[in-house]
Amino acid sequence: MKVLFVCRGNAGRSQMAEAIFNHLVAAPHHSTSVGTRVFNKDGSTAEGTILGELAATRNVVLSLAEMGVDASKAVRVQVTEELVNAADLVVNMAEDSVDPDYLIKHPNVVRWEVPDPKAMDLMGTKVVLEQIYQLVTALIDDLSLQTKE
Repeated sequence: MKVLFVCRGNAGRSQMAEAIFNHLVAAPHHSTSVGTRVFNKDGSTAEGTILGELAATRNVVLSLAEMGVDASKAVRVQVTEELVNAADLVVNMAEDSVDPDYLIKHPNVVRWEVPDPKAMDLMGTKVVLEQIYQLVTALIDDLSLQTKE
């Protein structure tokens, strides 16, 4: 099973979901994450940016580290139609207004309503992480995927 997690900037929600999924699930199952708007404030691409090097993702990296998951070297990726088509399941947490048509219309897309931790403090980010953890573990159970434990 190949799962693709999507959020707006690929700096929070989708990175959390990918990290948790890959931490829990045994091979050959795997997930990746992407964003619908992986750009810097000046409009330049932020694709390839490493989470651990960004002040804005500090709380995401810290909250995952407290769970025993290292996301400091995770890289931000822009969504493409090819990545969506290559996935068995696409979990979209981005807002509808930033979704490309191919993502909206794809038959393998499910939507999770999860708040964006972008402007949250560490405690708020941990609340979002816990929500994503619960959703990911429920997904793993629903798909009957083998875990590493």
